[in-house]
Amino acid sequence: MNRLRLAALGATLVLACQQTPVPPAGLSETDKAAIMAQRAAYVQAVNAGDAARAANIFALDGVALMPNAPAISGKAAITKFYQAFPPIGDFKLYGEQIEASGDLVVIRGSNAYNMMLPGAPTAVADTGKFVEVWKKQADGIWKLLWDIGNSDRAPAPPPAAK
Repeated sequence: MNRLRLAALGATLVLACQQTPVPPAGLSETDKAAIMAQRAAYVQAVNAGDAARAANIFALDGVALMPNAPAISGKAAITKFYQAFPPIGDFKLYGEQIEASGDLVVIRGSNAYNMMLPGAPTAVADTGKFVEVWKKQADGIWKLLWDIGNSDRAPAPPPAAK
């Protein structure tokens, strides 16, 4: 009986070793540089108010998950979102952590910007945080698949009761 259990354990270990996935390769310096170039182009486009160029870093099926808004799916909808967004200036991204697995890269970071709200006499400074998920496309280009961002500012208080 002990030999049977030992044989079963040995077979299980052999199968387990065969099914253990090989860990994905890390992010190459070339891929990291390509993603950082895309992010730099995004920052320039946002600061220039160029909605189409800002949305260009997204995959065709990309999704933007922005505060106080439903999910914005697809490059065309993301372009419209940026076109309607109040002007932003002095926009900066800070990548604080990068994790890679195969053709996916996740970047967690923070941002800072000034936003000119409608009717406001001056721009409002804000900071926030984000998670970006990048995916290498079939053509080898890295595109933003999911962009999740939010503000560090507390929400505005509700209007006073009348």
